[in-house]
Parts: sequence; C-alpha cells; structure tokens
Amino acid sequence: MLGSARDEVNSLQLATKIYHPSYISLEFALNYYGIIPEAVFTVTSVSTKKTAFFGVPEIGGYFSYQNIKASAFGGFQTFMEDGVSFNLAEMEKALVDFFYINRNAMGGTKLNFAGYRFSEAHRYNQAKILRYARNFENKKTLFLAKNFNKYYNKDTLVRF
Repeated sequence: MLGSARDEVNSLQLATKIYHPSYISLEFALNYYGIIPEAVFTVTSVSTKKTAFFGVPEIGGYFSYQNIKASAFGGFQTFMEDGVSFNLAEMEKALVDFFYINRNAMGGTKLNFAGYRFSEAHRYNQAKILRYARNFENKKTLFLAKNFNKYYNKDTLVRF
C-alpha cells in the first residue's frame, strides 16, 4: 500500500498545496532546470509566509519553504498535470531566490560562484535576473545578480 501511495503522489503538486502561497524554487528548481548537478531530495519552495519544513514519510517526501518578501513573490509559472496544478519558478527567478536566501554566505566572486557549480551551458536572461533581483530591494542580492551576469554572460564568459 505504501509503495502505491508514493507512485500516485506528485511531489511538485503536493509542494504547492501544503503551504500556500508558494512556488517551487531554489535548489530543487535549479536542479530541475539542469543549472546545478547535485541531486536534491527535498522539494524547496519560497513563500510569503514564515519559513517552514514538512516531512511526509508516507510518501517519502520532504518539503521546505523559505520566506521571501511579498514584493519579490512572483516569477513563476503554473502548470497543470492530471488536473492538479503546481507552481514552478522560472529559471532566472530560481537563481535570484537562491541568491537572496543565501546572500549572507555568498561572496559574489568568480571562485564563489564556481563553488556552486552553476551551469555555464545555459543562456541566462540577464535582464530578468536584474529585474527579479531589484524586486527584493536588497543591495546584496542585486550585487550577486550583477556579478552572476558578469561571470555568466555568454559573450564574455569568464572560464573558471
């Protein structure tokens, strides 16, 4: 019975329903888009509500929610699968959400970004990155976004 429950539950759909409003972002979305190579076993999301974590052992699911400012909540798309919706951050928004949540640990140097192993193969929309960063109204997040754009610009890519 437990195995069939795992097979029937879509963790992306469940993540959006457990804690509302929210959308899937951060490490889970970055892995989904192929931006980071690490396997991610917790569905990471952002919300305007307080930070929270939920474990649903019956389905083997773990869900974390990080608080972001209401002014920065957005930049996601709603998808429908089997009649149930879920919200997923756009690629650039997942990056900026990651910068905001990790801003105190990130230095914004070439070496620092290389440590996160962000994909150099992707074409990032730099204007979107800056627009999303400005919505946070946070100097460090904007600094990280500008430096990311500088190091990951497809025309002047700095090799690590």
